[in-house]
Amino acid sequence: MAYMNQGCGCGRCNCCRCQSNIIQAGQAGPPGPMGLEGPMGPAGPMGPAGPMGSAGPMGPQGLMGPQGLMGPQGLMGPQGLMGPMGPTGPSSTSGASASFDPSKSSQYTQGQLVYYNGSLYVANQNSPTGTPGASGSGFTELATGARGARDVGSFVPTFSPALAPELMQGELVIYNGQLYQVARNAPSGTPGASRDFTPLSGGAGTPGPTGPTGAAGLAAAAAFNPSRTDSYQPGQIVVGPDGTPYVVQQSGPTGLPGSSPGYKPLTGAPGPTGATGAAGTTGVAGKDGATGAAGATGAAGATGTAGATGKDGAPGRDGIPGRDGIPGRDGAPGKDGAPGKDGAPGKDGAIGPTGPTGTFI
Repeated sequence: MAYMNQGCGCGRCNCCRCQSNIIQAGQAGPPGPMGLEGPMGPAGPMGPAGPMGSAGPMGPQGLMGPQGLMGPQGLMGPQGLMGPMGPTGPSSTSGASASFDPSKSSQYTQGQLVYYNGSLYVANQNSPTGTPGASGSGFTELATGARGARDVGSFVPTFSPALAPELMQGELVIYNGQLYQVARNAPSGTPGASRDFTPLSGGAGTPGPTGPTGAAGLAAAAAFNPSRTDSYQPGQIVVGPDGTPYVVQQSGPTGLPGSSPGYKPLTGAPGPTGATGAAGTTGVAGKDGATGAAGATGAAGATGTAGATGKDGAPGRDGIPGRDGIPGRDGAPGKDGAPGKDGAPGKDGAIGPTGPTGTFI
C-alpha cells in the first residue's frame, strides 16, 4: 500500500501529524479494451529484383504423323522441239552403165550411166556432148570411186573377187559393163550369178531399128536455175543442187528440187528389200521440253497422332517482388481500464535524522 505526504514537508517522520496526512492509494484497474486498427501507412520502397531462374530443358519431339495422300498428277508439259533432220539417203540410179567411150557419145541416151576416171556419171540428154566431169558437159556425177569411210551407197569401180570380203551392203560395183548393188556384207559369188548382188542396170545393147515416133518424151536435163522456173514444163528433167535428177511435175513449179512437190526425183524401180542392218548406236538425247504447268495441289493428308508430352522444364526465375501495401490507419484509442487493486504497503524507509525542536502555538 503506498502512502503520500499531505503537508508535513519532511515525508520521513512518523509523527502523528505526518501520519495523519498520509492517504492510501487505490489499486490499479483492469486493462482497457484494444483500440480500433489505425489507417494503413504509406507504401514502402520497392525491393531489388530477384535473379531470373534458368530455362527448363525442351521436351522430346512428338512422333511424326502419317504421310498425306498424293495429289493428282499435273498437266503434261508442251512437246519438245523437233530434232534435226537426218542425212539424205543415197539416190537410186537407172539406165545402162559402161566405161565412157567418146566415140560412142552419140549412142548414149538420157539417163544412161557411164564410168569415167573413177566416178559414175548419168547422161542428162540423148547424145550428150563433152567429157564427163568437164564444165558444161551433158553428164552429172553421181558417185565417186574414192572409198574413203565406206558409207552405204559408196561406189566401187570394178568388181574383183579379192575385194568381195570387204564389200558392204549398199555399195555399188560394175561388172561386165553392168551396175550392181551389194545386197549383204561380204557377198559371195559374182555379180549376175549370185543373189548377193542386185542388178541396177542392163548393159548397152545393139541399137535396134528406128521405131515410130512416140509421145513427147522427157525434156533434156539441165542444171536447176531458180530464175527460169517459170518456163519449166511437166516432164522436163533438171539436176538439183544436190546433183540428183528431178522430173518437173507442173508448169512453173515453186520451191527447190528435193523439198517442193513440183519436182519428183528420177529413180529406177525399187530393188528387193535388203537384210536388216545391225541396230545403230543410240543418238544423243534431245533437249528436254519446257516444264509443264504445276499440277493442282493435292488434298491435305490426315493429321498425325500427337506426340508424347515433353518433360516439364526447370522452374523459371523468381519474379520481381511486388510493392508493399499502404499501411493501415491507426485504430481508435481504447477505453481506460478499471482501476487496478492497491499494491501492498511498501516497507518503511530508514528513520531520518531528528529535526529541530518545534514550537507550540
